[in-house]
Amino acid sequence: MNALVKSVVSGFGFSLGAALFRQASKKLGLDDEKKKEAASKEAEKATTSESDDTEA
Repeated sequence: MNALVKSVVSGFGFSLGAALFRQASKKLGLDDEKKKEAASKEAEKATTSESDDTEA
């Protein structure tokens, strides 16, 4: 029972810590929006080149 309570409390603590970090990183400018945009553009290019290959 004690281990179950510890695991639930730890899980809640990790979840709360992750949420706080996400909020702080947005305010401090630490988020990776540019990287996400670049990755989505790269994926879009790969998808369009694959569809071009299948049409040829």
